[in-house]
Parts: sequence; structure tokens; C-alpha cells
Amino acid sequence: LEDFRKTKVEVDKAEVTSVAEHKAFTQTKTHEINMENERIAKEKKAREEAIADIQENSQQLSTVEATLLEDKEYTNKLSQMCTDKAKTWDQRSRVRADELSTLTQAIGIIKGEVSNKTSAATIRFAQQGVSVRL
Repeated sequence: LEDFRKTKVEVDKAEVTSVAEHKAFTQTKTHEINMENERIAKEKKAREEAIADIQENSQQLSTVEATLLEDKEYTNKLSQMCTDKAKTWDQRSRVRADELSTLTQAIGIIKGEVSNKTSAATIRFAQQGVSVRL
């Protein structure tokens, strides 16, 4: 009977130790699970925020790209208008230069030819008045 009681005490001690170890193991694993669940929840929240940021940024990108495209089209039209105006200005400048050159030649001819052919005896006319009747 003594052996039986000693064995029972040893088995009871072993079971208490085993139960304590099991509870500690279970508690540790439960804590690890809870920590992982919290980490997962935080990462899910961060993921959702990242997705929302991506959607917002994507929307802004679309808006900016549309604005950029409109600006490029406007710049192209404006560049073409400026090029056309420059061509017109160059043409007008050339025409004016040709006109001035022609007028200078005409004045030179008039001064030279008229002064050579005019003498003191040349009759000069002066307009005295004008009358219009209807």
C-alpha cells in the first residue's frame, strides 16, 4: 500500500506539473494567437488605407493627365498661331521694305528727272479753289 501511495503521489505531482506546463503552453499559444490577430487587424487596416490612397491618387492622376492633355493641345494650337503670325509679319515686313525701296527710287527719279527738265520758264500751276455742284 505504501508503494501504491508513493506512486500515486508521484503520479499526482507529475500530473500537476503536466497540467501546469499545459496551461502555460496554452496560455503562451493563446497570447501568440491574439498578438498575430492584432497584427493581422493592423495590417488589414493599413492595407485598406493604402487601397484608399491608391484610389485617390489614381483619381488625381487621371485628372492631372486630362489637364495635361488639354494644356498640350492648347500649346500646340498656340504654337501654330504664333508660327502663322510670324510668317505673316515677315511677309508684311518684306512688302513694306519693297514699298519703301520703290518709293525711295521713285523720289530719286522724280528729283533727278524733274529737276533736270525744269527751268525758270516752266509754268507752274497752283489750285485756287474747288467747287462741286450737284
